[in-house]
Amino acid sequence: MIRRKVLSNRHRSCLLRAFLLAKLVLFIALPAYSESNDPHPAALVQSAIRLFASKDYVNALQRFEAALQANPTNEHLHAYAAFSYAKVGRYADAAKSYERALTLSPSYLNAQINLCAVYEKLNELGNALLACEKAVEMDPKSPLTLNDLGSIQFGLGRFPEAKRTFERVIALDPALTVAYRNLAETYASLQQIPKAVEWELKAIKLNANDVEAWQSLGHFYIELHSFREAVEAFEHARRIKPDHAPIYSGLTVAYTGLRKLGNAMKAAKQAAKLDPTLASAQYNLAILNTLEGDERTAFEARRKLELLDQDMAKRLAELLKSRYVTHVPDDQEP
Repeated sequence: MIRRKVLSNRHRSCLLRAFLLAKLVLFIALPAYSESNDPHPAALVQSAIRLFASKDYVNALQRFEAALQANPTNEHLHAYAAFSYAKVGRYADAAKSYERALTLSPSYLNAQINLCAVYEKLNELGNALLACEKAVEMDPKSPLTLNDLGSIQFGLGRFPEAKRTFERVIALDPALTVAYRNLAETYASLQQIPKAVEWELKAIKLNANDVEAWQSLGHFYIELHSFREAVEAFEHARRIKPDHAPIYSGLTVAYTGLRKLGNAMKAAKQAAKLDPTLASAQYNLAILNTLEGDERTAFEARRKLELLDQDMAKRLAELLKSRYVTHVPDDQEP
């Protein structure tokens, strides 16, 4: 099983630029090997499979390649080799091997599904879409394959299609939580934030311990300027995973929206303490210290941000240059 993230095409906050993204699930199915048409010594193949099972993909790959030299027409060996190529990061070779397996056996569903995953890793989303569409044609009632297709549609910015696909997934498998989260992200990308909230809450109802669902819900509430609800969502996430720095960046934004700058500063400092490399924490510290008139500390945060994320540092500089950031009294209701 491979888990991958789909990027939202929007920035989900008023201060920080959020990188808390919904996970989409792409399942890799193990190929089955048949010796019925393999004249190669079984010992070599079985040795490769044992190494494969022990996750020694480098040595397994060497043996699969040797086996394929003797028998290049066994689609299962090509699939094993492809999976091993993917595991060692050779995605282009993996794609070629899966394509070869499918040439030998066009109805090889697992190879078709895995080819979609490999093309996604190569960022060839057009090819990934074609591979996923073929996989869905082979197995139109598989919620997992449909979920993969929706994720590729999302990555290509084809949000109306992705929405319909994720709705099909949920109709087929009402317990597949990731589909609810993906549908929420899709509604958000369609600028329908109340619907995004609705579906994120449904995902949370299925799995109340999903910390990323609570985080996404918090950011959706921020976009709606429902800052109290955002604080509650991030607090839920914090109770589940108290050492996760991005949660505190979310709390920083929510408390800032409520003009509770003392609480916002505490959250921002905790985020930076837990993860000194978290760019959003330094961004928020620079903003908050500027609001407090502490230019020295704000400057230090800006310098750290420049080392972590130059694009975010430029956005911050433009914001400060615009004089948009001015002092706001602490704990004053907006």
